Amino acid sequence: MTGIRSGRGTPPRAGGRIRAALFDLGGIFVHVRMERGFEALRTAFPSLSEAALRENCLAPDLLGAYEKGRLSSSGFLAEINRRLGSEIPFQQFRKCWQGVFTPNTPMIRFLHGLPRRFRRIIVSNTNPLHIQALSSHFDILDRFDGHVYSFETGTSKPEEKIFQKALSVADAAPEECVFVDDLEANVKAAEALGIPSHHFTGNGSFFQFWEERFGLIPQAES
Repeated sequence: MTGIRSGRGTPPRAGGRIRAALFDLGGIFVHVRMERGFEALRTAFPSLSEAALRENCLAPDLLGAYEKGRLSSSGFLAEINRRLGSEIPFQQFRKCWQGVFTPNTPMIRFLHGLPRRFRRIIVSNTNPLHIQALSSHFDILDRFDGHVYSFETGTSKPEEKIFQKALSVADAAPEECVFVDDLEANVKAAEALGIPSHHFTGNGSFFQFWEERFGLIPQAES
């Protein structure tokens, strides 16, 4: 089934059979500014360069293991310290690692106004410390009916298994869902499973897509 993307082809008719909205989290409802965390760590530990922190903290093998639940948060930091030859305390690391989020206010307002006829599901490659931070400082997660996190499922986007889990949580067939993500590889993976999808590149193009698809832009609840 061909995915739905704003600005490409003829927009589908409003409504359709869509009854579940599957959303990525970071890059859509919150901006993730990892450089803020690295700068805070570099300030606390001047011998560490931001480049070294980024290279090691975001190393695909290490971050991937953490985000799939194969490493605990303390185990993740222990491996970072081993690779960097550093001794960053856990509490210091947690504060910096969690202090990277800022809200995407227009998208949060959109979420608050989304009609209840849409079952709302988060599908996110993420880790325990980030979810703890979002739970503590934002009310975004409470607005969803289901949460599919990579560190809990042991699988991550763009792998098929995490999408199958999301469909199960949504209790919907692929064609009854719409999936929104800011990474094109994840969008293509969802489309390959028959899930109509939108590649999120900004608020404006998303709102255009939503209006073309559903004929309205939800207004935030008062």
